[in-house]
Amino acid sequence: MTLMLSLVVRLMPREWGRAMQAELAALDDPQARRRFALGCMRAVLSHSTLWLRVGAIALVAAVPALLFTGPGGTGEVSGLCIVGLALAIGFGAVAHVRALPIVARTTAAGALVWWLALLASSGARAHPHWALAVIVVCAVAAARAGGEHAALGTAFATCLAVFVVAAGTYAALPRLAPDVVPSNAENPRLENQIESTDPYIGELLLSALVGVALIAAARRSDVAL
Repeated sequence: MTLMLSLVVRLMPREWGRAMQAELAALDDPQARRRFALGCMRAVLSHSTLWLRVGAIALVAAVPALLFTGPGGTGEVSGLCIVGLALAIGFGAVAHVRALPIVARTTAAGALVWWLALLASSGARAHPHWALAVIVVCAVAAARAGGEHAALGTAFATCLAVFVVAAGTYAALPRLAPDVVPSNAENPRLENQIESTDPYIGELLLSALVGVALIAAARRSDVAL
């Protein structure tokens, strides 16, 4: 029960988790410890922050699901190692995201903007680097609303969201993939889908870099407390 509570409170604001674990440690009676742990878990599971963080975990988990189930998803060993490292950083960074409501709202807005752009504009589909502008705008908006931690969390999450939106769109609607392969390709639609998803690996790697900065900023704040 104690171990389960420890795992669950990691998804909550750090102050809540520390208070719950400190109170639990002060109880000696096993029955009282069980009752308190169950009460804490009920409180945690009813808190909206938990679901926002679970959503962030699902966002990171969607990346390998799209990468490795789509065409051309096996890749080289070196590429798999790089992606694996980026995902490991991503899962670690999720636990350090602060200002979750701001991050969630701004990331959702950015993902929606880019998704609508992909659906409606051949120009956006042909210029995937334009997504960087969406990420920057989201990060700036979050910084104004919640400061450094909100900006880093939003940049991290929006990079992942842009990758998931693009890869998911081309997986569901391969006809939308821009023509980037030669006309004599054996399977133009399939190869266009693969080639059109590749540029978004940049957003995945950028999310890892921002994730490192996010973890470092969160730890600096914890030390300062």
